[in-house]
Amino acid sequence: MSAQGNDDGRKPGRPRMDAEPTFDRDRALRVALRVFARDGFEGASVRQISREVGVSHTLLHHYFGSKTQLWKACIDHSFGAIGAELLPRVGRLSGEGSILRQVRALVVHYVMLASQFPEGFQIVTYEGARGGERLDYILDNHVRRFLDVTQHMVKTAGELGLVRKVPWASLFFLVFSGGPAMFALGEFAKGIGARPEGMSEHEFLEQHASATADMIMAALTPPVPADTSKS
Repeated sequence: MSAQGNDDGRKPGRPRMDAEPTFDRDRALRVALRVFARDGFEGASVRQISREVGVSHTLLHHYFGSKTQLWKACIDHSFGAIGAELLPRVGRLSGEGSILRQVRALVVHYVMLASQFPEGFQIVTYEGARGGERLDYILDNHVRRFLDVTQHMVKTAGELGLVRKVPWASLFFLVFSGGPAMFALGEFAKGIGARPEGMSEHEFLEQHASATADMIMAALTPPVPADTSKS
């Protein structure tokens, strides 16, 4: 074998793809997301992530490139999955009489989806407090397109008198952060005994999603006009 290459045509140092176990991309991204949430971007390393995934550092680099590229892939994997589910449903909201019912169902679905990626919301909290290029990436690729739709929906529904007029930013934070906070702050929730003893995790999730939606809808429901006929 020459110094220029290997018998199978690979360049020196390039890993054999058949020398590694079958690469599970989704699992690798879930593990990497957990490490980034746990250690922060600065504290995480691709070598540590590769050890926790159970593959070589070289293989992980082959599939994802640099640490920054891997971090972006994790964000796309988590928030991209949520957006892919939610945005089409938001776009289908219609019908004056049922808009509140549809919005409630949307909030329930969002909280259920968000519970699958608590680490993503931990990363948003971390980056959101500091600002910078990584936060810009999250905003530009996964938040602003949802904001545009939400702002339009809240404005239109308010003008039609279907919901109480509220600042869109207040509503956004209540929904975006309020629902997932129970899972993003998992140890805190556990410390205060948030889940009743004997209740399954799935039952608790459904109860929390439903309660979150009910409270938000109660806050959005227009006040009942006072009956002036009795005065």
